[in-house]
Amino acid sequence: MKKIDDVKILVFTVDCWNNTGANTMSSLFSWCKPENLANIYIRPGIPNYEGCGSYFQIDENAVIKSIFNRKILTGRTIDSRCVLSVDDNGVNKFYKLRKNRPWLKLYAREFLWKVGKWQSDALNEFLKNFKPDVIVFAYEGLIHFNRLVRYAITFTGAKAIGYFWDDNFTYKQMPGNVGYYIYRFFQRKDIRKTVRMANAHFAITPKTKRECDLFFGIESVLLTKPIKKANNHVEGDYVIHKPIKMLYTGNLGIGRLDTLAIIAYEIKKANEAGIQIVLDIYSNTEIPEGKFDKYKDSVFFHGAVSQDVVQALQEKADVLLFIEDITGNNKHIARLSFSTKLTDYFSAGKCILAVADSEIAPMEYLKSNGIAICAGNRAEVEDGIKKILNEKSELIALGNRAFDLGSKNHNEYMILETLQCTIKNIIDK
Repeated sequence: MKKIDDVKILVFTVDCWNNTGANTMSSLFSWCKPENLANIYIRPGIPNYEGCGSYFQIDENAVIKSIFNRKILTGRTIDSRCVLSVDDNGVNKFYKLRKNRPWLKLYAREFLWKVGKWQSDALNEFLKNFKPDVIVFAYEGLIHFNRLVRYAITFTGAKAIGYFWDDNFTYKQMPGNVGYYIYRFFQRKDIRKTVRMANAHFAITPKTKRECDLFFGIESVLLTKPIKKANNHVEGDYVIHKPIKMLYTGNLGIGRLDTLAIIAYEIKKANEAGIQIVLDIYSNTEIPEGKFDKYKDSVFFHGAVSQDVVQALQEKADVLLFIEDITGNNKHIARLSFSTKLTDYFSAGKCILAVADSEIAPMEYLKSNGIAICAGNRAEVEDGIKKILNEKSELIALGNRAFDLGSKNHNEYMILETLQCTIKNIIDK
C-alpha cells in the first residue's frame, strides 16, 4: 500500500498553472512534494507555480501547423524558471474566442485538433518518465482536452479522478442558441466517454453534485477550494471606511462588464450628494474606451495583480463584489460552477455583494446560507447599494457569517482529507 505522500499525481489543465487568477489546483495540491506533482496544459504561457515539479505544454499553434508539417514539434517539457519569450507570450487566435464564443470557430478548433498531431514522442516520453499513479482533471467543455486526458489514462494505466466544476453536460446554459445545442450534443457524448474512464468524481457545489450524479448515474464527492487561512480576520465589529470601499478582482468577460456598468451607474447615483462609496477593480480585461468615463469619480480601474496582493486588498475593503452576467446570453454560464474568489471572500470575513442570476449555483449557495447581499436585476442592485450605505452594522454581520461558513464548509484540513482519502481509496482498489 503506497503512502499518500509518495503518490505521483498528474494534473491536466487548460491554462498554464500560475499564481495569478484562479488557484484551486494550487490549494488542493499544496501538500504534495514537487517531485510527485506534474502538469500538462494546452494553452500559451509559462507556469510559475513552484509546488509543481514537472510541466508539459502542448502548443495549439503547433498542433494546427502539424496538419501541413507532421515533423513539427507540438509538445515540450517546460522549465517554470525559464524567461517568457515573445512566442510564449503570444495569444493564439483561437484562445481569444472566449469573449463571443462563435460556434463555427469552436467547431473549427475541434476539427484542427482532431486532424493535428498532438500525440507525440515528447508527450509519450513525459508520461513514461513521470509514471503517474493518479491523473486528476476537470471535465471541460473542450472535446480535444478530454480526448487528451483519455489518451493519458490509457497510455499510463493510472487511476483517474474527474472534477465537475462547470455545466458542460446540460442544455440549460444558453437556451435558444442553435449553435450551442449542436456543440453541446457532441460535448455530452464526449464527457460520457471520459466519465466511464474515471475511478472517482468530484463536484464543486451541492447543485453541481445533484445534477451530475443524476445525469451520469454516479456518486460524486463534494469538494470545494479549501481556505488555507483566515486573512487575519477577527470576528466582531470593525470600522467601515468613509467612503465605503468596494473591491472586485478578476476577469470581466462573458457579460460581467455589462453587469459592472449597472453597478457603476447605481454607485454614481448614490454619490450625487457626495462620495459615499467607491469601487476599485483589478483586472487584465481590456475595457472599451470611454465606457466608464462618466463614473471615473466613483469607479477606478487597475491592472491585474498577484494572489498575494489580492489578499491584502481584500483585507482593506469593506465590501467584496461577486458578479456574473444578468442581462445577456451568458447569465446561465456559471449555473453549476463556483467562483474560486468566493472562498477567498469567506476567508476575508467581509460583506459580499453578489450580482448574478438567481438560478446559478453560487447564488443558491449564498442565499441559502444568508451570507451575502444578493441581486439578480437592476432594481435589486439599487436596493443592494442602498443597504450597503444605510445598514453598516449589517455589513459586519454578513462578513462574520461568511467567515463562519467558510471556516465550517471550506476548512483546509477537511477538504484535503477528503481529497487524500479519495486518492487512497482508488489506489488501494
